[in-house]
Amino acid sequence: MGRTDGGAQKDNPDPASVPRELTPEEIDKVTETVTEFFPGLTPTIVRSDAFPDLFTEDRHPLLGWLDQKSRVYYATGFSGKGFKMATGYGHIAAHEALGKQTIDGLDFVRPDRFKTR
Repeated sequence: MGRTDGGAQKDNPDPASVPRELTPEEIDKVTETVTEFFPGLTPTIVRSDAFPDLFTEDRHPLLGWLDQKSRVYYATGFSGKGFKMATGYGHIAAHEALGKQTIDGLDFVRPDRFKTR
């Protein structure tokens, strides 16, 4: 189950069904906003795309090994936090996945928090 912006549960759509093209209304709104806030900038959209957000149930990403014997390292579910936290999470993921360092105090992002006991 995925979450909408309001936090309500809803079924995840088929990723292929996510609209990728901007609507005329979206183009008008972007053009209007750019014109208002960036005078002198040509408000022409050169390229656009849309991507579905990926969240976990608790809204924290997954960062860590699938389990102690796994060769699968997770670094996913960063929607809403991924961009602003990318350097930190990337540093942690690179060091842990390469076996250089294990970072303590990250139970809130570890995949095993979802395991049933």
